Amino acid sequence: MVLHSAAREKRPGQRLAAPHPQGLRQGVSNPVLAEHLLHQYHDHQDWSYQRHYDNITALAKADPSLGPLQSYSTVRRYMKSVGLVRKSRPSRMARAEKRHNGT
Repeated sequence: MVLHSAAREKRPGQRLAAPHPQGLRQGVSNPVLAEHLLHQYHDHQDWSYQRHYDNITALAKADPSLGPLQSYSTVRRYMKSVGLVRKSRPSRMARAEKRHNGT
């Protein structure tokens, strides 16, 4: 496969990356870990990607039958690609008001 020069895109000296052999981005290959990640996200949407990854890593270490875990970068890209993005936590005042109103 010939990679064409990026000079046409006004970036001389750089080369374009070769496309992925399968043409698809890779995600979390273990469906059980992906399911745990999904449940964990729904319970803790305000957690950072690193915190989610650390918790999934601990789960994978505690249960070797889950198999190996991909890198942090892969897990973060997977989370973003399926819409699992970090949401800000409601303020204390908003949480207190919600408890007070009973909603």
